[in-house]
Amino acid sequence: MRRAFNLTELVHGSKKTRVAMAGVMQVSEALELYSGDLLGLAVADTLDGKRQDDSYPDLLESIRLHGVQRPILVRRGELMDGHHRVAACLDLGITQVPFTDDFAIGWDR
Repeated sequence: MRRAFNLTELVHGSKKTRVAMAGVMQVSEALELYSGDLLGLAVADTLDGKRQDDSYPDLLESIRLHGVQRPILVRRGELMDGHHRVAACLDLGITQVPFTDDFAIGWDR
């Protein structure tokens, strides 16, 4: 179940324009957003690859202590960024993950 909300709306006369969306989605939903062709690998293989990253134990510890601090990036129905965070949520038993469709939200510039 995805719960989303518009973060900012610009009003032009009587017309509203959505600027950014953010919310919370189930980790299982995030898994469904993996590209069908991640170098020809299945999602499970891709997640295993993310878990082999040298910084993965640090990410696990950070998420265990502080939760997911940076939302995953979802655009056009595809997970664009946050694969390590999704893997960590699965490993830690976390069922929901924050998401956004705006690269600028939740990111240091």
